[in-house]
Amino acid sequence: MQTNLETQIGSHTRAADVMVGGACWRVHIFGIRVVGHDAFVQVALVGPTRRTATVRIAARIVDGVTGRQILDAVCDWLASGDRRRHRNLDARGAGSPEHRGRESRE
Repeated sequence: MQTNLETQIGSHTRAADVMVGGACWRVHIFGIRVVGHDAFVQVALVGPTRRTATVRIAARIVDGVTGRQILDAVCDWLASGDRRRHRNLDARGAGSPEHRGRESRE
């Protein structure tokens, strides 16, 4: 079943605005599903193009941390130059010293 993304991210969703590479993007969370110890967050990005991402996070939400991890993963993708319309991103441990070490090796 195909759904209309515009309907899902209407005025009833909360959004954050981010600037990446001089472009403004509005980031909407429009779904979340918990599976075991992880959660999968559905994100819509509205900017120069429209994109979506599924961001994997730890199922335990940490106030002031989890949202930043999601935004960091999304902004890293946008800044990478990858033009795919959808990506699966992993934000578990983003911002931790271990995660930064993995990023520098990739």
